[in-house]
Amino acid sequence: MDEAKKPIRVYLDGCFDCFHFAHANALRQARELGDVLVAGVHSDGDITQHKGRTPVCSEAERYRLIRAVKWVDEVVESASFLPEVELLEKHNCDFCVHGDDKSCNADGTDSYRFLKEAGRYKEFKRTPGISTTDIIKRLLLATDDRSCAAEEGDFSESKSSELIQRPLAEASGCLEISPGINRPSENCLMSKFLAKFASKVERKDGDRAVYIAGDFDLFNEWHLELLEKARSHGDYLIVGVHSDEDVKTYRGDRFPVLTLLERVLTLVAFRCVSEVVVGAPLAVTEKLIRRFRVDVVCQEKSENPLLRKSCQDEGNFELVEISVDVENFPIIERFKRNRVVYTKLYGSPDGIS
Repeated sequence: MDEAKKPIRVYLDGCFDCFHFAHANALRQARELGDVLVAGVHSDGDITQHKGRTPVCSEAERYRLIRAVKWVDEVVESASFLPEVELLEKHNCDFCVHGDDKSCNADGTDSYRFLKEAGRYKEFKRTPGISTTDIIKRLLLATDDRSCAAEEGDFSESKSSELIQRPLAEASGCLEISPGINRPSENCLMSKFLAKFASKVERKDGDRAVYIAGDFDLFNEWHLELLEKARSHGDYLIVGVHSDEDVKTYRGDRFPVLTLLERVLTLVAFRCVSEVVVGAPLAVTEKLIRRFRVDVVCQEKSENPLLRKSCQDEGNFELVEISVDVENFPIIERFKRNRVVYTKLYGSPDGIS
């Protein structure tokens, strides 16, 4: 009798700072190359040493986020920036995989040279269009003191607005596939990635559906805990993502930092999310409740009085208010603490294009 086939264990490492959909796509591609994905996450100290900057998100937060991604089976904390064969052996991994962009240590040498020499390294195509560096540059613009002109209403004409927003057209309604993206290329990109990222878990008869909505801009540990707590009130979590234009109405013209497309694709990578409503309405309507067969609506305790009014008006679903234990310290506020360092690395807002 033949022995059971040994599972292929794949190792992928990274900083995973300011988690975005290119990180998610890297994890997805790595997982498709084997049966088990072991994700190595670099420490704060190693990132500071080799990248020349303090990470925006702490190592503890990054460990938690990566564990919650649906393609990740195991996490290695404080993973070496210079992986060697011994590391693969320790975690029973067959090979290491990385994107086709070059990765170097502080001394300029190839981070994966030892694994390449040993024939234990593979590559996949890097996801274009977004990176942590790109997000940091957008944050430099968003936190530029001169952008306060947004409060007077002239920020929409500025260079900063154009670069930060890169807006998709406003979503009109609530559909699983973005209804409001007018540019064919963006619509195709959305469909392409949603098809690849979509969960294969189907909603079963009798499943209790939970709905929660927000902007989910610059996804962090606070967002994750909010979603996990919402999911605990049912079996199937539906997450509504507000359009870029709607986010501006309650957060100001400098937001969102990430576009609707980018925010949606980040969300669908997480294990707790069952379905996403793209361009969700600010108010919970009877139409939305019927269409998605929602049983429970969740919200964070301190947010959105409009939602409470919707619940009172509709009266045909349960409202659950959630208290999140993790401190809500938005990424943009953390970024401001080290803005001087980032400006030295990436230039002043006037030099960003």
